[in-house]
Amino acid sequence: MEKKKVLNSLFLPGFIIALFFGITSCDNRNCSDVVCGTGEQCLNGVCVCAPGYEGESCDSLSYVKFLGSYEVDQFCAQGPFTQYVSTIAYPGGRVDRILINNILGMGISAEGFVSGRFIQIPEQNIGNVNLSGNGNYISSTTIDISLDYIFAGQYFSCTATFKR
Repeated sequence: MEKKKVLNSLFLPGFIIALFFGITSCDNRNCSDVVCGTGEQCLNGVCVCAPGYEGESCDSLSYVKFLGSYEVDQFCAQGPFTQYVSTIAYPGGRVDRILINNILGMGISAEGFVSGRFIQIPEQNIGNVNLSGNGNYISSTTIDISLDYIFAGQYFSCTATFKR
């Protein structure tokens, strides 16, 4: 009887450990035998769009829809409301990279990275401005970007709506 209790007490933890490794091993699929198409990369045994590409066949460049000239309405929690014109361009190189010209209406350019409908502006120092942000491509006429920046020692948290 005592032997049976010991075996039962070992069985449950052993079963749980085996179940855990059996389930998690499904997530560790290997890409060695997977061939992905142009603009795709293998992730855990599945082809996904590489950074900068999108679409059913990963054959569309994400940055293209962001390009153009925009009228920007910018509201900062610390004030004031400002309006300016900005352009978004492709500077070459990485296919997920864009350049936002005249960002903040200050005549400076910030680097951004796109993935599908999302834009990320990593923290960067541009002259005397420290800037970062992120946003979304809403439609063919609108992009919304949240911006945080420090200028002349003052912190600003802003929302900028880019409209064509």
